[in-house]
This record gives sequence, structure tokens and C-alpha cells, in this order.
Amino acid sequence: MKAAAGALLAVLAVAAAIIFAWPTASRGPEPIRYDRDQCAGCRMHLSQTGYAGELRDVEGRVTKYDDVGCLVRTLASAPNQYPGQWAEDHESGQLVALETCTFVRSSAEKTPMGYGVVAYRDAASALRAVAKTGGRTVSMKELLKGGA
Repeated sequence: MKAAAGALLAVLAVAAAIIFAWPTASRGPEPIRYDRDQCAGCRMHLSQTGYAGELRDVEGRVTKYDDVGCLVRTLASAPNQYPGQWAEDHESGQLVALETCTFVRSSAEKTPMGYGVVAYRDAASALRAVAKTGGRTVSMKELLKGGA
């Protein structure tokens, strides 16, 4: 009887260890490893700060993009598959939630894949960029409709 109880306790201890030690799915963005991470859209290495973005799918997997345009193309093809969405603020290089970004399209902006779209963490920064580059602000809805 003591052996059975000991075996049961051992099994419960192993089960508890597995449950509590199992890694939890992250909900935020992952750090970008420049010149190591590869764009899920075009397969180029991410090499320039201020242009990249990330998507986290419903399974918790993160894909990274070297250009906001590559990210938008992926989103346009499967909009409900990515509950986690971030773009790099063009000024600071920090990943910010996509829904809070203001986007600027400018032919003067030489983005990694030539889409000419960059993200800014706030509208004031985007408007300063428009004044400087001659571009214009665009909404995510416009970007998705045009495929970037």
C-alpha cells in the first residue's frame, strides 16, 4: 500500500513539474536580431532599424519582416490569423503595437523592399516626417486594401 501511494505521489510530482515548468506563450514582440533574423515575406535578413515588424499568430509563433510592406502583404492575405502585430517606430527602432502606429508613404523613403512605407509611434512624428519627405500619412485600412 505504501509503495502504491509513493508511486502515485511520484507521478503527481512529475505531472506538476511538467505543468508548472512548461513555457508559457509570450504575447509581446520578440527582440529583433539584425543580420540574423530573416523576413518571412521576402527571406532577406533584417538589417536596417526602423523598418521592421513582427506578427504573432494564433498558435503563438512569431514571424518577422524587414519592411512594413512585407508585413502588410502577410496581414492582407490572412487578417484574422495574427492577434499580435507590431512595427518598428521609424525614429526609435522600438517595436510598437501596429494599431497605435501612424504610417507614412513616401517615395523619398528607401525602405528595404521598396514599399516606401514606414511606421511612427504617434501622429506628431508622422506629420514631421511628411513635412520633411513630401510623403503622406496612410491608414492601415489603405495599406491592407492596396497590399502595402
